[in-house]
Amino acid sequence: FINYYNLVKPHKGIDGLTPIEKLIEYFYPKSVNNV
Repeated sequence: FINYYNLVKPHKGIDGLTPIEKLIEYFYPKSVNNV
């Protein structure tokens, strides 16, 4: 499931992030901001 979203990037309509990247930003905002 996670690998699917990591590989498949339909449209970057959500702040230019993939679904999994959006989830990572939501749950780990500090780690994303540091990157």
